[in-house]
Formats: sequence, C-alpha cells, structure tokens
Amino acid sequence: MQATDYDEFARGIAKLMLHADKRLSEARIELYWDRLSDVPIRTFEAAIPILIEQLNGFPKVPQIRKACDEAERRRQWRADQYVPDVDREGPFCVVCNDTGWVPGVTWAESYRAEVPCVRICACRAGNPVYRAKLGQAANALKPEGKYAGTLFTVRSD
Repeated sequence: MQATDYDEFARGIAKLMLHADKRLSEARIELYWDRLSDVPIRTFEAAIPILIEQLNGFPKVPQIRKACDEAERRRQWRADQYVPDVDREGPFCVVCNDTGWVPGVTWAESYRAEVPCVRICACRAGNPVYRAKLGQAANALKPEGKYAGTLFTVRSD
C-alpha cells in the first residue's frame, strides 16, 4: 500500500470494526497499517467481504493476510476464465493471430538467401486466447498464497 491509500485502508478497517462491533485505537490501526503495508489496497479491499463472511470477531493480521490470498485467488480465477470469442471479436493479437509466433525471414548464410523463420510474439504473457490454447494460467499463485506465507500461524477461535 502507498501512503495515499491510508484513507481507503481506514475505511476498510472501519467496515471490519462495524461488523465485529469493536473499536480499535489509532495506535492499533497504525499497527495493522504497518503489518499489511505490502498488500495492495485493491487486494485488501477485496478481502473485506471475505473476512465479514467468514469471521464473527475482528480479524488478526494473519487472518487478513489469508483473506487477501483468497481474494487474489478469486481475482485470478475470474481473469483466467475470460477468453475472448475469436470468431465474434477477432483475434486478441493481430500480429501473431493468437499463435504466439510471429512469422518472418532471416538471412541464412549457408543458403545465401532469406529463409522463413518465426520469433516469439510479445503478446504471449498477457494473451488469454494463447494461454487458453496452452491450457495453463499465467502467473499462477503458489498454494500457500502470496501474502500469508509462513511467517504467521493462525489460531482458530
């Protein structure tokens, strides 16, 4: 989170306080801010409904981090489910026509002529049609998550 995100963070904490019917001091909110500063604000905001849905009390930092991981997984799942309809919308990449390869020519000294070749298209990393053709999701999260990690243990209340 950036320093400019503090107001949005405070609104999110206020929603959690309202749900848990608990009031936190400014010092405790600052502690939460410091401990969650590596989480993007959009991920934190997406985790709030998950926390409200799953917890009765006010969450601890590790619980918020786990909810951030879940929010990131949900966001990634939605992004991976989107595949443009090539027949209706046309190709996602008009350079490679969603094959991931750009045709070209290169000079072959042994033939003393130009010969056809291909090179990797720049769209590969973000092209959903190409990824769907491969059957894999780009930038998949590790099973333990990106924000929860192994630094904290979460107790069941």
